[in-house]
Amino acid sequence: MDKADELGPDEYEIKDLIANDQFIKSVNALRDRWEIPITGFASNWDQNKWNKQNRESMSDYIADVDKLRVEYDLTFKWKTALLLFIPTANPLMLRAQSPWEVKYTYEGNTVADRKNVRDLTILADESISQDEILDAQRTIKRLANRPKKQLIINIDRDSKVYKLHQSGESNTQIADWLNKTYSGQAFNTDSVAKIIKRVAARRKKTT
Repeated sequence: MDKADELGPDEYEIKDLIANDQFIKSVNALRDRWEIPITGFASNWDQNKWNKQNRESMSDYIADVDKLRVEYDLTFKWKTALLLFIPTANPLMLRAQSPWEVKYTYEGNTVADRKNVRDLTILADESISQDEILDAQRTIKRLANRPKKQLIINIDRDSKVYKLHQSGESNTQIADWLNKTYSGQAFNTDSVAKIIKRVAARRKKTT
């Protein structure tokens, strides 16, 4: 893992995790079960193709990743990081730790009807800090005021982008991750910079 050389001295938790041979063995077993290359997908096209092929069973895949997290006594914040790390095999993705995530369902029975959001909740565990709880509460308040599907998706996405930025990822690296994760959209360093600026301004306004 050459990318691991880019990890800083304070990122010992990530270094310890990827140095754990049993953990890597378990990750590779999960990759094999879900037909993900051991070295990660070679291109955005390959990962997007896999995403489409597994769209109907994605909840099962996420459940398998969460079982792996629990097996190795990793707190909830590692869930997003593992979901990014497993298909990319890039240890820098383990920086994208999120102490909470948004869970929601849509109204309507058809894709065209699924615009409004209901049952909006924040998922976390006991490791979440008071500041992180307040951040989650502010997010819930914003989403409750404008319960639209795309707004929810964008805020969830932008939050991950900001966490990657804070972890030291370059705008180029973040744009590459966005293009792999959100198929059908095109992101570059300018769009990443706009997202970071927007999130920073929103958080400054709500603090």
